[in-house]
Amino acid sequence: MGERIIEPESEIVKAFNEFAIDLYMKTVEGRKGNLVISPITLEIPLIVASVGAGRGTQTQWELMKALKLEKKFTIAVLAKECKTTMQEIKKTKGVKVATRLYISEGLKQIPSFKHISRKMFDYTPKYIDFTNRRLVAQKINHFALSNTQKKLGKIISKEELSGNTKMVIANAIYFRRPWDEEFDKRESFKSPFFVDDRHTIYVDYMCSRTIMKYASIKYLGVRLLELPFKNSDLVMTFILPNNPNGLRDFEQKLSTINIMEAVKYLKPITVTAEIPVFRIESNVNMIEPLKKLGITRIFSPIAQFQEMFDEDHDVMLNNVVQKACIEINEEGDKISTSTAFISHHNRPTASIIRWTTTQQTDHFSCFHPFMFIVRCTRTNLIHFIGRVSFEKEDISYIPEKVYRTSAEKEVQTDNLEDENEASTDEEKGVLNKNLSDGNAVSQIVKEDDDDDIEF
Repeated sequence: MGERIIEPESEIVKAFNEFAIDLYMKTVEGRKGNLVISPITLEIPLIVASVGAGRGTQTQWELMKALKLEKKFTIAVLAKECKTTMQEIKKTKGVKVATRLYISEGLKQIPSFKHISRKMFDYTPKYIDFTNRRLVAQKINHFALSNTQKKLGKIISKEELSGNTKMVIANAIYFRRPWDEEFDKRESFKSPFFVDDRHTIYVDYMCSRTIMKYASIKYLGVRLLELPFKNSDLVMTFILPNNPNGLRDFEQKLSTINIMEAVKYLKPITVTAEIPVFRIESNVNMIEPLKKLGITRIFSPIAQFQEMFDEDHDVMLNNVVQKACIEINEEGDKISTSTAFISHHNRPTASIIRWTTTQQTDHFSCFHPFMFIVRCTRTNLIHFIGRVSFEKEDISYIPEKVYRTSAEKEVQTDNLEDENEASTDEEKGVLNKNLSDGNAVSQIVKEDDDDDIEF
């Protein structure tokens, strides 16, 4: 009723999705095992960085080219479209987005950049003393913990910060919705998962036979299954290669195909779906994937941020880390991720064999490695992308309560270590005060809670 709905595959969505696929491809290169990333949590800070780099600079050109935006949008148009996109994401039930920009107390932002950044993302920079790296790390970790419903704990360590750190952009996105039609746990079973020609492991599967959106795309050699989440515009699309060993080959083809076009072939039919119950937690340093996409200057002393700060401070991004987690079970899906940008100065069973036949068009059995995408059906924007391959020690079954406690414990343990290493009486006093009630994470940044900006 009067709300602006972005048409599927709008120009900006096309650009963002192309970047998402490119980033996924570069991230999986040479990487084994399960993976989940959230491209949108990288896209937003990269656009902010491009604004700060200044029009016509090599730094901005690299960023805009990687985002597929260099010929399609001016900064003014991009700012307007990005804000609208974020508003649409906000309206998506089950999504919670928060972002915060930390700037060294020694830097002064140019007013025009402050205006554009607020207009685009509605956040206000927070100045901070990076010389106290223990407290800064704890604040960032608390930010991730509190904005992912305590699913993600330690995103950054004090060793990744220094007195020369000038800027940290922290971004978090969380999604949790049950399936629109939950799986009956009585139908769950344990069966082998075909990892490769020599390795098979037993995992738990959830099973359902009902009407689902399904497609068999012969020219791509894959089958697709889409499952909606309850009262949400987000859906999860499973992409299963016909060849049990075909995932890596398919991933390499992503640059030559439009996987988002493939979802248009999805049609509702009766399908027997057999999908593993899994939990993936990925902690990925994004510097190398971004460099492979051509983004290099922002990680070097020649980075340009002339429209961000009032004078040349030799600011460059030193690290980009993303920690993401996804848990899939019969009841539904729980996803969370957070990103921090740091800127420094200067053999198979018979069940699996049936997958190779051509008659089982009504079965979708994920008994070997597959990809998945979480996207919005209103905008077609990719929110999460990843794969399940159960290589190495990927398999993990941790009850929700234990998992939540684990994330909190990770941060609290780090805080206790900081207490032991505190070098000054002032640091010890602050740390002891915050650790005294056994809930250091909640206390360490209590004074900052009102400043959290959530979309």
